[in-house]
This record gives sequence, C-alpha cells and structure tokens, in this order.
Amino acid sequence: MRLLCYYISEAFTFLTVQILAASAVSEQGGTAGHAEGLAEGLTKGEQSGKEEKIKELIQKKILKGKTTAEIAEALEEEETEILRLIEEMQNPDF
Repeated sequence: MRLLCYYISEAFTFLTVQILAASAVSEQGGTAGHAEGLAEGLTKGEQSGKEEKIKELIQKKILKGKTTAEIAEALEEEETEILRLIEEMQNPDF
C-alpha cells in the first residue's frame, strides 16, 4: 500500500513539473488552455483515485458488518459522504 502511495506521489510530482513546463511554454506564446486542461485533469484524477480507495475501504468494512456511522468514524468522513459513495457503488451509472 505504501509503495502504491509512493508511485502515485511520484506520478503526481512528475505531472506537476509537466504542468509548470507547459505554463512556461504558454507564457512564451504556447497554448495556455493546454496547461489549464492538464491541471484540471490532474485534479480530477487525484480526486477520483481517492474516492476509489475510500470505496474499497467502505466495501471491506461493510463485509465486516460495520454500520455507515461506524464506517464514517473509522474513515474520518461525513456519514453523508459514505452514503453517497455507497450509492455510487450500488449504481455505477449514478
């Protein structure tokens, strides 16, 4: 798990450097929209990855018979957020 976090962190750092480089190019007449789009994509990807990890943890805790309140407390999230994620897990097209 720590190794996965390390690789994600390294990838994020690499992409951040790419964004900064793209920003420098845009200041020299390149496309500013490209750098902005890349930054937005990184942010969305990072958030999506975090949600997927939380969903995995929720699933494990549900299998152990934990309530949504217990899961929320264990994961230090709001119970409404846990319920939203459970709904997404049950309805992938949500």
